[in-house]
Amino acid sequence: MKKNKNYIYLDHNATSVVRPEVCAAMASCYERPYNASAIHSLGREAKSFLGEMRTLVSHHIDCKADSVFFTSGGTESNNIVLQSARWEQILCSSTEHDSVYKGPINQVLPVLSSGLLDLDALHESLKNGDHKKTLISIHWANNETGVIQPIQQIAEIVHHYGAWIHVDGVQILGKIPFSFQVSGIDFLSLSAHKMGGPQGVGALIVKKENTLSPLFFGGGQERSLRAGTENVAGIVGFGQAVRQIDFSVFSHLRRQHEGLEEELLEFSEKHKRPLFIIGKGTERLPNTTCFSMPGVSNQSQLIYFDLEGVGVSIGSACSSSTVKPSRVLTNMGLPNEIVGSAVRISSGWNTTESDFLRFKKVWKALFLKHSE
Repeated sequence: MKKNKNYIYLDHNATSVVRPEVCAAMASCYERPYNASAIHSLGREAKSFLGEMRTLVSHHIDCKADSVFFTSGGTESNNIVLQSARWEQILCSSTEHDSVYKGPINQVLPVLSSGLLDLDALHESLKNGDHKKTLISIHWANNETGVIQPIQQIAEIVHHYGAWIHVDGVQILGKIPFSFQVSGIDFLSLSAHKMGGPQGVGALIVKKENTLSPLFFGGGQERSLRAGTENVAGIVGFGQAVRQIDFSVFSHLRRQHEGLEEELLEFSEKHKRPLFIIGKGTERLPNTTCFSMPGVSNQSQLIYFDLEGVGVSIGSACSSSTVKPSRVLTNMGLPNEIVGSAVRISSGWNTTESDFLRFKKVWKALFLKHSE
């Protein structure tokens, strides 16, 4: 495959660059015919790897090892929870990932202009009735804006009314430390490929076993919650990516993004042209900036950046390359002019200071081009 070594990749929230340690660990697995269901020595070796990776993930997020169920990724994990036969009512926010938003939702809860869930609306929706079979599904951090929800507070409200809470934690893993036990979450979806692991593998964390019905049936793998031969190499890659997590990297990236945002805002003010940082003033992921340059379509910006060797994003990466106004930004109440010109950059473990410098240079050239 042809590689452009000068291309700057700033779309890690879509999929991150796979770490070399992950590639090496997976390559070693592919050299052997691993099937964790087999009873011969290779099967026992594969099963041992799964146990080791399960423990590794559980230690990192502070949960019990038997709470970790390996899946094919965030979308499947979300669907296992939402499609379970136990729910009579499911509520979600208006800015959820499509794997939740397009699911069997009974009520969509509004968000504030900040992107945070409207907690008054949550209270209002739950104040009447019995909610033993009610599920609230909410993302921990939004992939487009980086806005982080107050999950522990939301979980307390949900449990106060006797309901259950599922959290899409795909974007939070590896970027900000958290404790599953302290959070109060009942179900947590995770994915490997947003934090330096391989695509096609993730996990579902379940606080109480036997609370969900399986999405499909088969050989009884993952204690019958997720049937199908386990992706041993992928799970080993996932575990290796977790092993490589270094939060100091993202502390550094936060400083880079904060400096970038201030510099671009000052530049736009100097040239008397508006620029909006979406979610500014709200707690956000350390690696994410979503900005809007009114008057310049985000499609035009994306093409310009790409031709200049910089990969950025518009909207969600899981929409099969379709280009349409962002539902997330629209439901935050932003005007069409801002929504239609919004672009996201998201950095990752291998993003360098020179990458930020290059991006700023290209962005300023684009800004001046449309200020003439």
